[in-house]
Amino acid sequence: MIPDIPTQSIALKKSSWMFLGLLFFLTAFWVVVFGNLLVDFTKNFRAVRDLSFMQIVFLLISGGLLIATIWVTIQHIVARFYSKPALVIHQKGITGIRHWVGVGYVPWEDIVEVKQYQLPSKKKQRPPYISLVILVQHPEKYLGQVKLPWNRWAYRQRLKKHQTSLVIATNFLEMDAHQLHQQLQEAFNTSRRNK
Repeated sequence: MIPDIPTQSIALKKSSWMFLGLLFFLTAFWVVVFGNLLVDFTKNFRAVRDLSFMQIVFLLISGGLLIATIWVTIQHIVARFYSKPALVIHQKGITGIRHWVGVGYVPWEDIVEVKQYQLPSKKKQRPPYISLVILVQHPEKYLGQVKLPWNRWAYRQRLKKHQTSLVIATNFLEMDAHQLHQQLQEAFNTSRRNK
């Protein structure tokens, strides 16, 4: 008997226009800082070889901050205008955008348990950050699907910490973490009952 699991789509959380404006300002600021440092330190080609250690450090730090702010800005712009769901709970399992949520397609047959993992907030007034851990029968299978080396390293760290590489980052999703956990648990239990 096929389990009766309704399809549920969860969208990406949209960044506010004010936050996007702040990111554009920070990006412009670091473009100006990096550009001025680059021009000041390298007035001619010969000066490039004569740069001091501190000048090279300043260039590297400002260049790194420029790249980081550009990357974060692009990510938030994409999230703002992305129309497809970030996570879908459906008849066959869970399908998510690995880049945003942390999981791709995971069939119900592979899932052993869905747990909440709480990471305490550093600020006393804020509630703990909650991620959802999807324990599967063969976690190495999902680790093999990761292509980029830095993502593979991050997935290995998750595998050591949680016994799985499939951790749903709920901070990018419109749905509350507790509500998402409840819906995933209900869908998982339905798939197990009708197996």
